[in-house]
Amino acid sequence: MIIWRGWGILALVIPAITWIIIPLIFKELVSHETYSVYYRYSSAFGIFLGAIPLWFLGRKLNRGGARTLVDEKTGEKVVLQANHSFFFIKMEYWSILFILFSLFVVLS
Repeated sequence: MIIWRGWGILALVIPAITWIIIPLIFKELVSHETYSVYYRYSSAFGIFLGAIPLWFLGRKLNRGGARTLVDEKTGEKVVLQANHSFFFIKMEYWSILFILFSLFVVLS
């Protein structure tokens, strides 16, 4: 089961698209014999590239102005804030996890 709020599903979609596209582009640039060797690096680079717009998009969407509402009967204040998250983690923090993952793949 996949859990997201707002546009949080983009935390999965954006890196997945770049993870697919970058190795396909890289395949055209490298000879067929050496492609299997470099596939791991091109996949990690694709995930890294997907994390960059994810950071900025997450910051923009989650930075939306908070609204404070007051209950007329009790006088209690309620703050409404934008929340775009994927598995309860905000979108911009997913980009950090994807960058760390791509570095781990390259360095291992």
